[in-house]
Amino acid sequence: MRGAGALVMVGMVVILAACTPVADGDASTATAPGATTEALPQATSAVTTAATPTTATVVESTTSTGTIPPTIPATVGTVAITRVVFGDDPYALITNVGSTPADLEDMWLVGSTGVAPLEPVTLPPGRSAALVLGGEEPPQFVGIVAIIDLATALGPVVTSSGELGLFAAEAFTSPDAVVDYVAWGTGPHLNGAAAVTAGIWGSGSSVDLPAEALSMASPGTLGAGVEDWVAVIGG
Repeated sequence: MRGAGALVMVGMVVILAACTPVADGDASTATAPGATTEALPQATSAVTTAATPTTATVVESTTSTGTIPPTIPATVGTVAITRVVFGDDPYALITNVGSTPADLEDMWLVGSTGVAPLEPVTLPPGRSAALVLGGEEPPQFVGIVAIIDLATALGPVVTSSGELGLFAAEAFTSPDAVVDYVAWGTGPHLNGAAAVTAGIWGSGSSVDLPAEALSMASPGTLGAGVEDWVAVIGG
């Protein structure tokens, strides 16, 4: 079991758009109609290109167990949950932390209130998809190349208790299908068994967040444990 984590924050989003790999210093982002563009503090350039938006598929809460495909794509091993933002417009970021493109097709996000499939979007290395968990569309930061609305199935998220698991297949109890996982607050956390068995999360571990936390973030590596997450308060 791992120790308690610290605390950090970020912004949110809503529509999905096909993404195009971009070179450093020229981040191209899929921007929904009316979406604004602003750079993260560490970004070196602003979003300059808008792709044709695509409506994200959202499913209602389900308890389907599914089966694991014979071969889980190797690219899923490069995708990690890197941010969870709370407040009126909550969302999560998943980021390709590897060196090759990562396809989100057939992947699922599991939360405390339901599950939802992701869109068939390809994330270039270092780029992220914003998964909207409620409220309005988040700002379009540099590095975000897709926005997927999962609010109906998974939102909202609150600081008192919650969990998010990223799976490579509709097999939510299988350690072979779990890609990344994070839990926070008092629980209960009902979907972490696969992550514990897979060795990417400690049994009974939970990030301790104060009620005033705006967000929390991981260091952007696969299998970040409870002690790797930090919360953002204020700012």
